[in-house]
Amino acid sequence: MISELEKQKAKEKNIIIDYSDDDIIIVDNIKSLKGQHTKRIPINIILLCTNGMMQADVKGNRIVLHKHEILIISPNTFLENTMSSDDFECKAMGLTNKIIHSFLRPHVNIWNKMMYLNKSRVRKIEAHDAMISLKFYELIDMLKQMENKKYKNLIMQSLVKAGILGICGSIDKVIDEEESNNQQGDVIFRRFLDILGNSSVKRQKVEYYAERLFITPKYLSVVCKTCSGKTALQWIQEYVNDEVGYYLKQTDLSIKEISDKLGFPNASFFGRYVKQHFGASPKSIRAKK
Repeated sequence: MISELEKQKAKEKNIIIDYSDDDIIIVDNIKSLKGQHTKRIPINIILLCTNGMMQADVKGNRIVLHKHEILIISPNTFLENTMSSDDFECKAMGLTNKIIHSFLRPHVNIWNKMMYLNKSRVRKIEAHDAMISLKFYELIDMLKQMENKKYKNLIMQSLVKAGILGICGSIDKVIDEEESNNQQGDVIFRRFLDILGNSSVKRQKVEYYAERLFITPKYLSVVCKTCSGKTALQWIQEYVNDEVGYYLKQTDLSIKEISDKLGFPNASFFGRYVKQHFGASPKSIRAKK
């Protein structure tokens, strides 16, 4: 969830927020990104440069963003030594992991591979795609006048979902070409995400996935930790939790049917799991959908 404190910090830096809810922040125009101080980004950030250029150090690497390029920044990334040209202009979107997983299901693997395997997160976009992105912001500007907040948020989320799917479609074209240049650990991590994402029952032990990769569970966890900062078990739990949230909020399956579908031994065990990981019972979560 994007806190009010984070939104206030943006305002203090003269960044005008055009739209915000608990999971999305949209900024139509940023004209300056300068400073020597480290800036920690707590959510996923997508920057679309519409004019000029900017540069920053990200995890020790210099990143340069030009017109018609997109920079994607993962949560809790530190930006250092940011500089921008006098004519720099960009549009920005901030998204929580929660909303991205909700939008991309079942395509979240593409996003995860891009975020954790690609060394460069700057992507060139065609002029046609850039024009589509600009039209997207025009629609957002029109939506600001809409008074019905419920439908305004639903329409906004639908627009953002379409935009994210478009970005993933572009990324998917080049991921296979880049795999040949990846290190062995990167390839194993990618294959792990593929197996995990395509498994009908994701709630399995680490050993289950390690066997399918012909490696030891310990090595799989080391690879995952090295590539992404998360262990194999944490990845399994993240994918399982995404499915739990989806089936409780987006389907009419009974609690028992969801429990069976996701591989839990019984509905009681499923209820305890949900309580532990979501802080509420399955019925309570479903009532809020």
